[in-house]
Amino acid sequence: MISIPVHVWLPGCADPASAGVLEVDDRSVSFTYGADYLTAGGPSIVGELPARRARHRQSSNLLFPIMQDAGPDSWGEMLLEKRLQHQPTQLELLTLCRADGAGNLVLGALTPDRFETIEIETFIGILNQFEDLAQTDEAYVRLRAIIKEAIDQGTGLGGAKPKLELSDGGMRYIAKFPDIHDDPYLPHVESAMLKLASQCGIQVAVAEVKEVGDHRHPYCLVSRRFDREQLASGVIGRIGYASAHCVNRVEEAMRQYSANELTEFTLKGYSSVQLAKSYPRFAENMRRWCIDREAWESDVRELWRRIVFNALVRNTDDHTKNHGLLCRDMATQHWRLSPAFDIVCGISDLASPALCMPYLYQRAVRHGRNPQAARLVAKANRQDLIKAAVLHYGYEQDEATEVFESMRQIVRSGWREQMITEGMPDSAISRYERNLDRDIAKTWEESD
Repeated sequence: MISIPVHVWLPGCADPASAGVLEVDDRSVSFTYGADYLTAGGPSIVGELPARRARHRQSSNLLFPIMQDAGPDSWGEMLLEKRLQHQPTQLELLTLCRADGAGNLVLGALTPDRFETIEIETFIGILNQFEDLAQTDEAYVRLRAIIKEAIDQGTGLGGAKPKLELSDGGMRYIAKFPDIHDDPYLPHVESAMLKLASQCGIQVAVAEVKEVGDHRHPYCLVSRRFDREQLASGVIGRIGYASAHCVNRVEEAMRQYSANELTEFTLKGYSSVQLAKSYPRFAENMRRWCIDREAWESDVRELWRRIVFNALVRNTDDHTKNHGLLCRDMATQHWRLSPAFDIVCGISDLASPALCMPYLYQRAVRHGRNPQAARLVAKANRQDLIKAAVLHYGYEQDEATEVFESMRQIVRSGWREQMITEGMPDSAISRYERNLDRDIAKTWEESD
């Protein structure tokens, strides 16, 4: 049996509290809140783990989804693998990674090396004198090594972008670099898409492009962390975050997928895993997490706008870890849709892109004159997007049609100007013309 301490940042607190202990063996996983935490009135860290003295158990050895979210992405996993010189276990990923993961949980010992951050000005200063060997100060050499690893990647393992957590004026930011095969202007593209999404009525992460010197990739995207907050004392607090991957319990669905479902897949045309990775399942689960019906209705309507925007700009990286909820009130476990992030447009010629997450689920109709099989739709077309708006996201058909057309015009008329505003040269902008200049609605109607 392995016992791991679980720490949580409570609202308004700069330092984490000891919430309890996670216990793991080959057959099961359990979490028990600490007696002191409960006596002090500590709230539930997530609704699925209510604050009580009873031990919370999982029948399998899968970790609780909210704790999986506290771990690193594939880029952080790659760095830890290089440091350990072996493939990290799931528990090593959670307990030895840097303590800068999403949300307000940290597992394992709170050692100082897990909390080291770099000031933005220091970061840029080191980049601008990267090869200055005269700088021998120990702190400078250490920070330079960290930054060099983020820029150079070192190995081709994994597909995530290299990134660093930075600090500036009491706030926390994520600096994200293009990988070695990316368009060097990818930071400009992502920044332009976020601003364009905002014009379409979508709440987005605050981000800007930074020039970081004459290196392999001279630009990075610096995004303000929305799961961090500056407290009145000037220090940083943390906000609970749950990815759609967590909310939809995708890992559990994948574990339960069996050979028996192969037959079911043939009959249904989709699997339970695909349903778990879908927008309709996320929208449905959001009702339980949001608590307030009016808030939930508002959030699922915006979720549909995000689906439409991803389709309009051919963003096919809209997977379950690129959507999530923020905890607005731990005491009541009230969660709301987080700002949109990681939105890029495609260069490949995609007349009718298939989104990463299916956005329309129609149950089978087995009776009547026109029986129909169940449908789980990811390929984006105007008809199905509007149908989905009515079935899953709280729109009337006329309203959905009007919103769709408005967003289409904003994207078609504004994408080029936004890229110019971000500082992209014409040669880089031209790579996106084939997708973003075409009349999307007409193309989809022709392909239906």
